[in-house]
Amino acid sequence: MSNLAEKVVFQPRGELPITLKYRNHIRWSYYACLVIAGLLFLFSIGKSAPQLLRNPLLENSILVLEFSFLPFILFLEAHFLLKPFAFSTVKVLNDRLEIYRNNKIIYVPFSEIIGVSFSYIPNLGGWFKLRTDQKTYRFTIVLERSDLILESIASYNNKLVPAGKLESYRRTAIIGDHTWNHFYGKFKYQKYWLNKYLLTPFFGGLAISSTLYFKNQTNNIYDLLSLIVILIGIQLVLSFVAWWLTSIALTWKMNSDLKKNPNDNLNNLKFKNQIETISQTTQKVLLLATVVTSCLFALLQ
Repeated sequence: MSNLAEKVVFQPRGELPITLKYRNHIRWSYYACLVIAGLLFLFSIGKSAPQLLRNPLLENSILVLEFSFLPFILFLEAHFLLKPFAFSTVKVLNDRLEIYRNNKIIYVPFSEIIGVSFSYIPNLGGWFKLRTDQKTYRFTIVLERSDLILESIASYNNKLVPAGKLESYRRTAIIGDHTWNHFYGKFKYQKYWLNKYLLTPFFGGLAISSTLYFKNQTNNIYDLLSLIVILIGIQLVLSFVAWWLTSIALTWKMNSDLKKNPNDNLNNLKFKNQIETISQTTQKVLLLATVVTSCLFALLQ
């Protein structure tokens, strides 16, 4: 059978109308910037107000401005960069987009689109732009299932979005969606977080501290707390590295599957579970090795 006969043709999913929203971490980042800006501003007031009250000279006024600079930058970032996306949604219909932003509805009829341009790194991230005579609209991969916008436009007028570019961007968007879902999935299980980042470091720190106590090298509760904090830090580093490596493995697998079949929904739970099992087992072994090595080292002192 020829390669041409074996090639699977991408079929638009036809899930319209559908409302898309930006990933949750955009809203988290928005609120985090506001909270950090507020705390830094209060800190700056607390540091500079006493001097300003004692001696309201020019140099003290400049000191207030210097302390307020970083909170002001964070506030601008939250307001102008994050807020427009944090609370925006995009409704995709057969013949237009409806962008809901700042209590307004922006209509983008497909009949007014004169071009679509792409700027992205395959399998990592980026955006595409829709150009009309009056305005340009940019949509990033952080918009969940952003490829549905292109699918809808291609169904309306396939000359606006070439099939090759659509498939390439779609692979990147879908891989991005699955990678972020893999990241969000880590926050669903409270018992998992309690065991991994509190109970395990506590018992590991207790084991090392008990060994040190047996060798008369410590009898201080603060040493135990320090060991627990160190082990929590090690767990966090291991978790980040493991998530990064598993994301690379999942990206490779998803990209391969989508190239073979662009209509694949990527629900390869067997592969995901295998990768996750290897990741969790490796982290446990490394932490256990750290605790055992520390205990042996203390015994040999």
